[in-house]
Amino acid sequence: MPTKVVKPSQKKPQIKACLKCRLRKVKCNRQYPCSRCNESNDTCIYGENIMDSRMDDFGTPRHITPVGTDDREETGQLEVAPSISNHLEIERRKWAFVDWRKLVELSQQKAKDHFLKDAESTLIEYLRKDPSMLEIIEELRKLLPPLEICRRLIERYFSTLEEVSCIFDKTQIEKCIFDLENSNGIPETILVIFSAIISAVLSFSEPPIEAVNYLASIGKNSVNIRLEIDLKINEFLQDEEVNRLWKDNDRIRLHALRAQQVSRTDFRKLNNDVCNAVHIACFRNPIFQRMDSDTGSEAKLWLTICEIDALDCVLNSCPPWIQHDVYAISTPLKSNYSNESTYEFHCILDKLLVCGLEAYKTVHSLTSVEFIDVIPHFETKLSLILMDIESNSSSDDSSAIFRGLFLKVVFWVVRKNLYQYFIAVSPASVPNYEKLLQNLTQTLKQLTRIITNSINIFEEYGWLNCMLVQVVHSFFLLCICSDKGYSLQDDFFNSVSVIQAIIKRKKYSERLWKKMHDLLQVLTGGTVYHSELEDNTFEQNDETLFDMFADIFDSNFNLVVPSGL
Repeated sequence: MPTKVVKPSQKKPQIKACLKCRLRKVKCNRQYPCSRCNESNDTCIYGENIMDSRMDDFGTPRHITPVGTDDREETGQLEVAPSISNHLEIERRKWAFVDWRKLVELSQQKAKDHFLKDAESTLIEYLRKDPSMLEIIEELRKLLPPLEICRRLIERYFSTLEEVSCIFDKTQIEKCIFDLENSNGIPETILVIFSAIISAVLSFSEPPIEAVNYLASIGKNSVNIRLEIDLKINEFLQDEEVNRLWKDNDRIRLHALRAQQVSRTDFRKLNNDVCNAVHIACFRNPIFQRMDSDTGSEAKLWLTICEIDALDCVLNSCPPWIQHDVYAISTPLKSNYSNESTYEFHCILDKLLVCGLEAYKTVHSLTSVEFIDVIPHFETKLSLILMDIESNSSSDDSSAIFRGLFLKVVFWVVRKNLYQYFIAVSPASVPNYEKLLQNLTQTLKQLTRIITNSINIFEEYGWLNCMLVQVVHSFFLLCICSDKGYSLQDDFFNSVSVIQAIIKRKKYSERLWKKMHDLLQVLTGGTVYHSELEDNTFEQNDETLFDMFADIFDSNFNLVVPSGL
């Protein structure tokens, strides 16, 4: 049976190079124009089949002017429609790397046009039409005190909490108050920020007397009104549209304010507001790259977020959201602060916090023996910083005194963090163990003395709870050092009694504070009633001390408590 012979298909030869490269017998990259023609500014011409396929790709008619001479160097001109010419021109452009600075400039230009502007206007329109949002905003208005009391509370905020973290622009806030006085409307988002500021001031142990009298007249106290305000703000922030549309700097400031409040008061909670502030500042509204002097307000806000995050790490031993090397490149700008002393305060604070973050990272990445080798490096840094602190502590102004004391507390806490981990290490496992424990004991004595002697001014500026935790933890570690043979300071028991009296006077309702009061009672040699024990007396020995009070400084709290004592 005859078989059908299938002839192989004839493929049309494809030209692999442009005409110029073929004549020169060099390699062609087959672009249009190719790299060699582009460099020599020659006309790049391919064979008809190549150009036909390229014209098909562009979706335009094929039209090639034939070569009209025998001179192989002379070629006809390519007639291309304007749309093809534009397309080819775009193809010629080389995509270069866009650096961060250029990217930020582009994003800023976009923000100045319509994108963020539309988002803000859309958010305001949504807040004024959605029934649930209208209800939340109206309830926040009802919770706010009269305008004059609001003014006093906001003035108290700027004279206290802003001394450490410069979050808000005082001029902008005063303008909003002026608009309220003149019955001018303010954006709903500004109303939320006002409520958050007032809640922060009401967290003080002693708010302004005008606010106390007003709350008493309506049958409420500062704790209740603050909880109600915080609840409404949480409901506001949990709304999907608010979370999608509100991403300007005011949103970052709100989270920074709430993050600072958690660090000062509710230190057992995970500080989600720091995470939110960092997230918005880095991804949704990337202010973190705008460090030039012409964008000073955004540089200042980013630095504030770094400071709050670093303080949470140094004071409460919480893992930082921002790495220390990122924070280290952010330096305060003198033009961002109202006076020289405030600028110097933030310069010194930043040095301390960068050192504290570096120590935190190092102590969690090295063994105990390796860490001993880097301690002199940190001690040298801290010695230089202490000289700066002492040289800037000459003013008699109340705010300057507070800033100086605050820097000293942070200094001794950073130094405590260098040595406190060795309290849980076996003496035989590290060299110079006695010297390490001696340095820790001296540091704890200095820290407890400063906090105890200055507790009233820390209370005035809103940092009472934070300082109480620091001093109670230091008392606890001092007692362990004492059991290891190191002497306590002469006024140790008097200092413990002072702190215990403050905790008792404040009448804290949380279980944590009751535990702290009982711990101090044990440290002074007393007994406490505890229903969890079969007998109502407390045996003062190391094992029971750890078992009974470890939940005050447990892993969730991050402060060091040695096990197996």
